[in-house]
Amino acid sequence: MVTSGWRGRLELVPARSHKPKYAGSSPAPATTLKPSMENTDMRTLTLGESRCHINFNPSSDDKIGTFKRMMADAIDYCNNELLGTEDGEAKRCFSIAMTELETAQMYAVKGIAKGLKK
Repeated sequence: MVTSGWRGRLELVPARSHKPKYAGSSPAPATTLKPSMENTDMRTLTLGESRCHINFNPSSDDKIGTFKRMMADAIDYCNNELLGTEDGEAKRCFSIAMTELETAQMYAVKGIAKGLKK
């Protein structure tokens, strides 16, 4: 079980089909994280969407939303590949890639947000 203090408990559920938001993106992920809070209207989030906090964009800036979407899709792609291989070294590489993509997304969003304050 994965937990998140402000969103409640998250559980792995089968992925939903979704169309990529930009050219060259990956297929739907193999698993998603679903909030298990009662009386919630939140839709099921993919692993990438959860890690990138896709719904958090207080400035409503299109650049931030687009970048978060691209990075969430990249994380989902790596997660699909990780789940589809039995090779331990490949799994390690995909795990590291997902962590680094999450870190890159945070710094890029920070850079975009700093540019908005000018």
